[in-house]
Amino acid sequence: MSKEDLVLKKIKSVELKTKKLVSALNLGDYKSVIKGQGMTFSDFREYVPGDDVRNISWSLIAKTGKPYVKQFEEERELNLYFLMDMSYSMFTGVGQMLKIEMAMYVMASLALSAQKNNDRSGLILFSKNMDLFVKPKKGQSHVRRLITEVINFQPHSESSNGLNEAFNLLLQHQKKKSVVFIFSDFLNLASQKKVFQSLAKKHHLVACVMQDPETAVQTYANLGNFGLSNPLDDLTLNIGWSQVKNLWNNFFKNLHNERDLFLKSSALDKIEFNTDSDYYKPLLMYFKRKARSS
Repeated sequence: MSKEDLVLKKIKSVELKTKKLVSALNLGDYKSVIKGQGMTFSDFREYVPGDDVRNISWSLIAKTGKPYVKQFEEERELNLYFLMDMSYSMFTGVGQMLKIEMAMYVMASLALSAQKNNDRSGLILFSKNMDLFVKPKKGQSHVRRLITEVINFQPHSESSNGLNEAFNLLLQHQKKKSVVFIFSDFLNLASQKKVFQSLAKKHHLVACVMQDPETAVQTYANLGNFGLSNPLDDLTLNIGWSQVKNLWNNFFKNLHNERDLFLKSSALDKIEFNTDSDYYKPLLMYFKRKARSS
């Protein structure tokens, strides 16, 4: 079987596995949450008390002698952007699947839902740099391309600093307010708080946190010996040793606390996905919760 056939088989598998979630999202919750974020001018009408004075057309007053206000209607079509962290840490996982696999299924569900609702979806892959930018479009073939890009990507960096470049691209070139889903474990993004806050002023950001379960640290600790090396020496480290295990646990605890504080202070919507659980439940719960509060 050729590489193209294998990719197509994987795409069809993704579409099949996300079918249930896509159907659920199209029962009404999608449109109540992912709705047009922009407003476009539609017409003028005569001013009535209570209208927003900022919408008064002073040029029409000069021409007609009567006050008119601009009418706006919500844009029906929306851009969804999927920003995918492709650094090494996303290609790990303790549970049913890797973090990047879970992110791909969630992204596919959202992209297919956008397709059914006539919205556009775009993709940005980032690691040390911004690795790929796919402009928002409609259609099933476009959604398949997004899935294909994630499937074919080969990780090459430990860093996720490319998110800064991706955010700057959106700030400069995406004038229309969009919904931006960011898929990452967010373990090394806290230093980019300012750029998160800048983008959140213009677009609606949703942090899709891909994480191992709480028991993962203990799972790693029970793996035993790890081989470490540098140009001068080789070292075998048993992370099951109590002293090392305590350092290991404290390291991950501090890392997770730093991440949670960062997300909270950035005022982002947050959806948490655990690699040992079904991915569709957290997403459905998020949409239902937002639908109730909208």
